[in-house]
Formats: sequence, C-alpha cells, structure tokens
Amino acid sequence: MKSLEEFAKLKRQLIVENEFLLKDFQDLEPSSNSVFILGTLDYCRIALKKENLDDIVKKGHLFSVMEGYIGKYDALQELLKENPETLVGLRLEQFKEDFEQVQNICSEYGVLSALYDENLDLSELLLEE
Repeated sequence: MKSLEEFAKLKRQLIVENEFLLKDFQDLEPSSNSVFILGTLDYCRIALKKENLDDIVKKGHLFSVMEGYIGKYDALQELLKENPETLVGLRLEQFKEDFEQVQNICSEYGVLSALYDENLDLSELLLEE
C-alpha cells in the first residue's frame, strides 16, 4: 500500500506525462481520432488535478487506471513517430472502452462527472489553476 506522499508524487508524474502527451498530439493532423485523443487526455488531466480522495484504496484504483490509460497513449505516440498518418485510419476501440472505465471511476468516486452523464455540469470541466 502506498503512502499519501507516494500518491502525491505519482499524481504529479501522471500530470506531467499527460501534459507532454497533450502537447505532442496537438501537432497531429486534425481527425476524429486526434480530437478523441486530445479530449480524453484533457479529461484525465482535469480529473487528476481535481482529485482529492482521502481513501487510499480509491486513490490507488483511480491512479492505477489513469496510469494504464495514459501509458497506452505513450506507446501509441512512439508508434506514430514513425508514421503519423496512421492515426487517421487507426481503430481506437480499446482506447474508447478504457476511457469509459476512467470516466466510470471518476464519476463513482466523485472526482469528475462522466461526459455521458445527463446531468453533467460543464463548469466541472473548467480547471482553476
């Protein structure tokens, strides 16, 4: 079990990694895939910054799922370095399923509402720096 200090360090690491990925993916040709990627990474960034869970088990679960999701984009970014045009025809079904899991956990733990939530308050998606 991680301590709160270890979780704080992991959170900072995930935010930094996510922000690097956002910058890298912003340079790609606009497509439905690139918009999906940027949107989901931004959702993760906001959720991580708003996260204030006291329950270590919930915090660990959320961070584990986020780490896995962000890690997939890190691997995708490496593949796209060779051939960025492949993003347009890429099927992102597994990414979509994983993002739904991220949203479910964020919503369940009260970190951030899911985008599919009928009662979504769009002001939740604004981040106060």
